[in-house]
Amino acid sequence: MSRTAPRILAFGDNVVDCYRDQNRMFPGGNCVNHAVFARRFGAETAYAGAVADDAAGRAIRDAFLAEGVETSLLRFLPGQTAFCVIATQSGERVFVGANLGVSIIAPSSADLAWMKTADAVHTGRSSHVDAWLAHFASLTRVSYDFATIRDEDRIASVAPTAFWQGFPAGA
Repeated sequence: MSRTAPRILAFGDNVVDCYRDQNRMFPGGNCVNHAVFARRFGAETAYAGAVADDAAGRAIRDAFLAEGVETSLLRFLPGQTAFCVIATQSGERVFVGANLGVSIIAPSSADLAWMKTADAVHTGRSSHVDAWLAHFASLTRVSYDFATIRDEDRIASVAPTAFWQGFPAGA
């Protein structure tokens, strides 16, 4: 029987958003969110990335497990999980601090092997893997989120590798 659900690997960035006025943290980051929402809409998803073995890293892992996202490619590294500190001013989020922690990694051979079996890999600016995009594209289709990037040269260098691209509002 043939597979009908798309198979998607989200590779790269993760973070916990720490709301200091609420003393709460929530897992997130573009690739984390992509893996979860694609899974909710019926895709078979996996996440490849790195967190630390701290409360934030375990919260990210636990969120994936609760959502049915495969975590066999999630690495636990020494250090600190990436975070953003967020304040609320006049009802709006204001970013007041951040640390990328252990989240910036190169793909492993296991990541690349999984990617080769995927219908697509999703990554983006915050994952810092632009140097790998041509290789990713040789294995599967690439979905890329530019987030806040508006630099035309950077867009022109990445665009040929991606079948789908997300841009900031008003770009």
